[in-house]
Amino acid sequence: MKQNKNILALVILVTVLAVTASLLIAIQSLFNLKEIDNLVNQAEDNHLEYELIITNDLTNDYYFKAK
Repeated sequence: MKQNKNILALVILVTVLAVTASLLIAIQSLFNLKEIDNLVNQAEDNHLEYELIITNDLTNDYYFKAK
């Protein structure tokens, strides 16, 4: 019986960690998309050329350079 409780506790812990990690990745992706949108809009408003490279499709990490 004690072993079943330990297994259940472990399953719950792993599930909570997986959900937390997924939420953090989703939040990071959302914030990066908002930053990209803001940077692109500012560059276009100022008639600047820019280079945008998405370096990670999952988190939308990026490289941005205004020229």
